[in-house]
Amino acid sequence: VTKVVQYVASGVPAVCTPLPGTMGLLPEGEGVVYRGVGSRFVDEVLEMQRTPARRETVAKSGLAALHMRCEWAASIGGIESLIAALR
Repeated sequence: VTKVVQYVASGVPAVCTPLPGTMGLLPEGEGVVYRGVGSRFVDEVLEMQRTPARRETVAKSGLAALHMRCEWAASIGGIESLIAALR
């Protein structure tokens, strides 16, 4: 999961196998395209290489998704709720 998040945060779209942990954090199209092992995976990698507009679209949606989920401003409400629950 960590490597995929790093790729997406760097503006690089990722083609990954559909692992539950990764799919739970970044749904299909949000910086990641999921394909099973085999020819569909290879076909998707080649398609990403051949299609700059697709790469850009997937990469931008991934950055936007990470900003919404992982920035401090987005996380602070959850952190404040945890602190309040501990009091």
